[in-house]
Amino acid sequence: MQGSAIGPVSFIIMARDLKTVSGGNEMLKYADDCYLIVPESKESTISKELENIEAWASSNNLALNKSKSQELIVSRNKLQITPTTAPGIERVSKLTVLGVILQEDLKMNSHISSLVSRANSDLFALKTMRSHGLSKRALTDVCRATLISKLTYASQAWYGFCSSEETLRLHSVENKARRWGLYEGNSTLADIYDKADKELFKKVSIQPHHVLHPMLPPVKATGYNLRPRGHSFTLPSKTNFSSRNFFIRMLYSII
Repeated sequence: MQGSAIGPVSFIIMARDLKTVSGGNEMLKYADDCYLIVPESKESTISKELENIEAWASSNNLALNKSKSQELIVSRNKLQITPTTAPGIERVSKLTVLGVILQEDLKMNSHISSLVSRANSDLFALKTMRSHGLSKRALTDVCRATLISKLTYASQAWYGFCSSEETLRLHSVENKARRWGLYEGNSTLADIYDKADKELFKKVSIQPHHVLHPMLPPVKATGYNLRPRGHSFTLPSKTNFSSRNFFIRMLYSII
């Protein structure tokens, strides 16, 4: 059904009754993927959640393929006690979620290395097209559609977690494309990242039915009207690590 006109609607109808059985757990469902998010305090509920998913799959003439299922434990600090492994499910140190590589320590070095590796392949292809006489304008269009789009895909989710070294690696790819005459776009990667952040935050802020809107803090009630602000939400407390989160980054940068 993927790629068909009725595919999205059919998926929504079929998967709408697939829910978690324990409060506090989350179920994220996509076209061909399902992600179960369980906090540390709910570790004991994992087996029941998996049984529930298997039962749902069976009732819908499907099967949970545990050999293709993976478990990722996310923790910024080294765990003193390792949680029990889910039977039949492989535990991994990194997991690709909708094209973004997530690591157990929430660092982005694996994702950035993957981006840079694929970008180098694109640079080679672009150089080949240039040697065959493709104009600079056409090269820029192809570069924007391939290399630049890969470097900026879903940047709102991961860019804030990049270290300064990883950021330099991304910009070095762009600089190489410009130096070789493969890309002459007016917008730099930094411009594209910033624009993507602001556009997504604006959409989430003004659309109450946006899937990300519930993640915003409550609106701050004030009895005065001073200078215009970038938003009216209450500023949450932040740490050096939490400030990497998209919403906290935007809430503090657009005041």
